[in-house]
Amino acid sequence: MAVTIVLAVSVSFYAGIKIFPKVAQRFSTAESVIKYSTDTLTQSTEGTAQRLLIWKATLEIIRQHPITGTGTGDIKDALVERYKSSNNFIAYEKKFNAHNQYLQTFAALGIVGFLRWH
Repeated sequence: MAVTIVLAVSVSFYAGIKIFPKVAQRFSTAESVIKYSTDTLTQSTEGTAQRLLIWKATLEIIRQHPITGTGTGDIKDALVERYKSSNNFIAYEKKFNAHNQYLQTFAALGIVGFLRWH
């Protein structure tokens, strides 16, 4: 049964990529972005590159405030400041959130709030 499900999902995925070439291009772009160094990513306007930089900035904030977090009112300011210090001017100008609810909550509330929320 499990083998049949895995096979069906694999065939559907492959067919989807063949039918929709833009999907295949998106996967190819994401794969190449993941291979870039952080210095190269900061110059990229590509969505996956920006998301990786945003996640990295959020993880750095979590490392700084692991127990209590930054607070729900201060997370946006902390992220924007981190974007500025890491030269991610696209995220800085647009004041992006963490683009991941788990990371956003963890950074804002710390481990105590994250475990209680989750």
